[in-house]
Amino acid sequence: MSNLLEFKISEISFLGVIILAVILALFLKTVHVFILKKITAPRIRNYYPLFEVIIWFSFILWAINVLLKESYYLMIAILALSAIIFAGLAWFVIMDLFAGIVLRISDRFYPGQNLRIDQYNGRIKTVEMLSITVQQEDGAILKVPWRKIKGQIYIKGTADEMINRQRFLIEVNQKYPLETVYQKIKEAVLLSVGAVINKEPQIKLVGSTNQEWQLEITAYALNPQYFRTIELNVKNILNTI
Repeated sequence: MSNLLEFKISEISFLGVIILAVILALFLKTVHVFILKKITAPRIRNYYPLFEVIIWFSFILWAINVLLKESYYLMIAILALSAIIFAGLAWFVIMDLFAGIVLRISDRFYPGQNLRIDQYNGRIKTVEMLSITVQQEDGAILKVPWRKIKGQIYIKGTADEMINRQRFLIEVNQKYPLETVYQKIKEAVLLSVGAVINKEPQIKLVGSTNQEWQLEITAYALNPQYFRTIELNVKNILNTI
């Protein structure tokens, strides 16, 4: 029995595990920096963190087996690791479930609504217990956990709900091509907080001087309070051309 309780780790095995862990960390970091950033498929980008977790979990199980082989502590270590992982997964499930209950009690989410939060911008397809499914404008479908929404500033509504319109004038130096200016203005408006994402702004040339174009911009927002932000965003973007 005393032999079973002895805790011995080979120095060579321990050093080998450390070296392999460093190599694996560098490899995954390289994939993330040089490969993942070039991949445009949302599904691959969304599932990559899960892939990393599986890789590290497998490595840790292998390392435990190498370091504690034929030891009494091997089974204890495996059970402890499994318990930690199970508790972590259960915690995330509980967080999503609780956040979903709180949000659905305080607000209303249903399919067909436009939702804008952080980098997510699209139309709600399904509302589930742990997450909502959002279809982006490019057709990509994302599952957004409720905990990603709780505590964040989000904007939602349908295309028919209280769309506000406002016109404002802006002057742009004539050294810039009009096509470039129009594209920058559209991007600035649609990326502004509170803008209606499925209704493009209207841009009209109303006059010109020797040096500047005079443009009239019609922007659409979910609430009039966002028009000042949209106008400032357009001016800031044009200053960077």
